[in-house]
Amino acid sequence: WIRGNVPGVHIPDPVIERIEKAGKQREEGKRICIELTQQIREIEGVAGIHLMAYRQEESVAEIIERSDVLRGRKPHNVIARWAAFQRGRAAQTAPA
Repeated sequence: WIRGNVPGVHIPDPVIERIEKAGKQREEGKRICIELTQQIREIEGVAGIHLMAYRQEESVAEIIERSDVLRGRKPHNVIARWAAFQRGRAAQTAPA
């Protein structure tokens, strides 16, 4: 579907063939995505990927978890970062 309906997307023939031959095509697509994510992670200078699953958004978390790309990374503490940002803003606007 994506190959014929999304301009600018190129999916190599071997990938299409692999998916078409699979008994469970959706699962095979996830496996391919996981493999690619793992391979891209190893490229020097690449800091991340943008992963989208059109109308299958629930698959994104599964793919990230199964690919193990977050291994060794600490989650961002958004609340603490926001509080520090707010403290910095308050310090800038406080009278001297």
